Amino acid sequence: MRGVPRDPQVRAEAVAAVVAGERITSVARRLGIDDGLLSRWVAADAGVAIRRPVDIGAKLIVLIEAYVDTLLIELQAARDPAWLARSTPADLASLVAVQHDGLIRLLSGIKPIQPSDPELPEPS
Repeated sequence: MRGVPRDPQVRAEAVAAVVAGERITSVARRLGIDDGLLSRWVAADAGVAIRRPVDIGAKLIVLIEAYVDTLLIELQAARDPAWLARSTPADLASLVAVQHDGLIRLLSGIKPIQPSDPELPEPS
């Protein structure tokens, strides 16, 4: 009901649960509160917008593909005889350095999800 005072302890518990990562709908159902009300509490108390879960793995794949595509296009441009005739080695280095460095840094941060392959038995 609108305008009905709520227990501050329930509000604090609900907001804390959402900020800790629980879904608004789950917390609201568990505590018997309207999920719209809980969303407003979180926005007011936590100072953050409610976000939907993001598939970061998919975003990383898109980013890696973009880096690789950009590098390929830049390297193709660098093979153009006209571009080579009017450019210096420093031009080529600066053309690919930023994307290359970004891609290497991004790839170096990726860790395998699966444990390493077990060791193979010694040959007999």
